[in-house]
Amino acid sequence: MSSPNRHDAALCLIVCTLLVTLTWAEPRPGSNLFIALAGGRDALAGKLGMPDDWSYATAGRVWLNRSWGSDVLLYAAHAAAGPTGLLVLKALLLAAAAGLLATTARLRGAGAAEAWLAAGIAIAAARSYVGLDPALVGLVLACACLAALARAAIRPAWLVAAVAVVALWANAHGSFVLGLGLLAAWTVATGAIAPQRLAAGIAAGVVAAALAAFANPFGAVNLTHALASATDPAWPTISEWAPFFATGATNGGSRWEVSVLVAVFAVLLLARLATRSDSTATAASRPRALTFFDAAALLAVTIMTVRARRFVPLVLVVLAGPLAAELAWWRRRLGGSWPLRTLAIGLAAAAAAAAPPVGRRYAAANPVFAGLSTFERMVDAPTFPGDAAEFVRANGIRGRAYAAREAEGFLRWTDTPVSVLVGDRGQQIYDEATLHLDRDLRSGAVPARSALGSNDVGLAILPMTAPYAIPLGGLVYAEDSPWAYLYCDGRHAVLVDTSRPDLAAAVAALDAGTLRYPTPAIAATSRMMYLASPHTGADLEQVREAAKEAAARSPNALAYAVFGDIAMADKSPRPAREYLAGERARLAALAAAGDASFALARARLALARSEAAVVARTVDPEGVQRSKNELALRIDDMRRLLAAWAYGWDPNVF
Repeated sequence: MSSPNRHDAALCLIVCTLLVTLTWAEPRPGSNLFIALAGGRDALAGKLGMPDDWSYATAGRVWLNRSWGSDVLLYAAHAAAGPTGLLVLKALLLAAAAGLLATTARLRGAGAAEAWLAAGIAIAAARSYVGLDPALVGLVLACACLAALARAAIRPAWLVAAVAVVALWANAHGSFVLGLGLLAAWTVATGAIAPQRLAAGIAAGVVAAALAAFANPFGAVNLTHALASATDPAWPTISEWAPFFATGATNGGSRWEVSVLVAVFAVLLLARLATRSDSTATAASRPRALTFFDAAALLAVTIMTVRARRFVPLVLVVLAGPLAAELAWWRRRLGGSWPLRTLAIGLAAAAAAAAPPVGRRYAAANPVFAGLSTFERMVDAPTFPGDAAEFVRANGIRGRAYAAREAEGFLRWTDTPVSVLVGDRGQQIYDEATLHLDRDLRSGAVPARSALGSNDVGLAILPMTAPYAIPLGGLVYAEDSPWAYLYCDGRHAVLVDTSRPDLAAAVAALDAGTLRYPTPAIAATSRMMYLASPHTGADLEQVREAAKEAAARSPNALAYAVFGDIAMADKSPRPAREYLAGERARLAALAAAGDASFALARARLALARSEAAVVARTVDPEGVQRSKNELALRIDDMRRLLAAWAYGWDPNVF
């Protein structure tokens, strides 16, 4: 390799490293990770293939955990080094994916520079889909399968490696079906060019399918379930399974990166075809079988992705090799490395521009994620009911619970003694009726109180965010409802059906003040929300005093919101105005003393909203305008705080 080529390869390797590092740091919800950790622990405890005990709705069915191998890997990393082990494992998996993609690209005639650059681009474009979970292991195995098949196009003996990868993949993630598809595409493409290799390809496909169907703990259903579920109408109701062009999915990942990359590749390909001058050297360095294979594989994964956006990363890794080959062709066509260097430098500049917001998320001084570790920030720890689960465990509360489906794995991993209705394991264990019931509870299509009553459920562990506002309100605020708040930290709530004898002890302990809460502030907030539950029959003065107590314990957005609601019922708003004005001054003093916490910012915003609502009922134009100005200022403060420190996280969406 000449010196300029070595320099280009080094530059592109550096850019690839930057892009992969940013992808590693990209925060992603950790619900699938906690399912994997708990699943790996269960597998090592001999529970794999045993009747399910996570949910009361599964009726003892066996969890078809096709990711069990990845679960064990993730659990082993955590057992060896805790959260740090998981962070290291994520870095190693991403590095392996990049290396395998670069190897695949080199086999298509690309130089080292184009290979590393295409690998980095593909991984970075998948950033909003790549989390610390079994899907990442599946993505690495997809890269390994592509590398093995690319080598097999030159030396068919490598088909053995491809078959071995698919067999491993079938025990690591449900995406292994793509491996069978890639083997079929390889067989057709290679057989069209070299018919003598057709038999080897068919044999490899048959062996791989047999291993996928039988070399696993679940038998043939491991394969047939994947094929049947692809046509099941229940899947698109899950955000990550939504069609690529569907709108409204909140957790399905970004669409613009893959769209731009596919468009760029198409433009490069069409422009090359328009020149009609493909060189003999290029054709020799890139076997025709690989060209046909790329076309078939890209068509297959594109169709899959249009139907379900969760397959976006697979499109990108399949595209990496052909993209590198196109970049190499254009470098030869233009007779210089300047376009490649320009692209690499541009990507480096883009990575440098994207890095600061990501970096601030992990900064020690971050007020939004204060006190959280790097791992907790990466998996959006505030969205999981950590303190609520601790409360349930500390007070010996157990039984059937309706919980946010995203919390299923977390509750299991933390040994919280509840059996949930439904979770993110989806159709691997839950029937269609249960999945629809969960959807209808969140939409309000079925009343939460009656639905949970018919399922003998007396607990609910829910986030106080928009997707669960309807069932939460339906349980507590429905007429004559026996449900009330047992716990509330402002982010999550534990609700209890006070009419159930098996939970009477917990309710009595709350009345007696003997329940154990994680902090005194949470205890005060929980007491306030319990008294605010219509079932308790507490008068407004009791709730008002409880709100003042909660606010005095710690800056508390929920306390000011509750106080404001009560103040709106007062005939004389003057006492409420005086209290809120005093609290505004107190919180301003805390801010002036250097408290830049997210909790304080939320409290100041909630107080400003309550004060504006109360003052608006008075004949005081100057006061009304002042309260409006204060509210606008607090809203602007919150926007700036989130923009500066909360990259990738919306506190209002679970």
